[in-house]
Amino acid sequence: METSQLLIFFDAVRAASKLTPTQLNALMVKHVHDANGNSVAQTKIVAAYKELTAQGVIPFERELFERLRMKPTRTMSGVAPVAVLTGPYPCPADCIFCPDAKGMPRSYLPDEPAVQRAVRVRFDPYKTTRARMDTLAAMGHPLDKIELLIIGATWSAYPKKYQEWYVRRCLDAMNEGAPAATLAEAQQRNETAAHRNVGMVIETRPDYIDMDEVRRLRWLGMTKIQLGAQ
Repeated sequence: METSQLLIFFDAVRAASKLTPTQLNALMVKHVHDANGNSVAQTKIVAAYKELTAQGVIPFERELFERLRMKPTRTMSGVAPVAVLTGPYPCPADCIFCPDAKGMPRSYLPDEPAVQRAVRVRFDPYKTTRARMDTLAAMGHPLDKIELLIIGATWSAYPKKYQEWYVRRCLDAMNEGAPAATLAEAQQRNETAAHRNVGMVIETRPDYIDMDEVRRLRWLGMTKIQLGAQ
């Protein structure tokens, strides 16, 4: 991927009056290639643009940068969604039509992108959160506000100590410092962190929800509950 190719590509992106993801991809295929003549991943083009602007080769243009970003609709609201998957754990119910893949949280299949990301790090909440943040950053998305989507089986059925540890480690990943000793400490640090957690979502069953559970979910930091009704 040569600088001259990138400059021609950037000119073509600027010149397009309206640009769809399909049109952007067509311009990439037409103008940008590696040494073997193959097309270049969008993340690499975004990274190259950042490097060229940092070196002063070209000035930074916000509008051009927004066009180069992969899947900009992910953070159109200003909040970056970060999905993490809990580890395998038995579900209290056995719904016939709910997938039950070996080694997976109930209702999730191994070919799903979020599942594959979690499997690569053995369902570690810190590593999963950090990896997703790094990917979004490489795509050019802002990460000052993050909505954490905790998916995987019935959250309320997991052991309480696991729940607390899981949320704390996700916040540790956002806080980017030494691990917190308690959930309360992680939450307090995040109030002034560069990557603020502004929303937290879990999945559970309606028959697990009562006022005590709602209070506990709020204590953990949950702002939204997705109920699975069969």
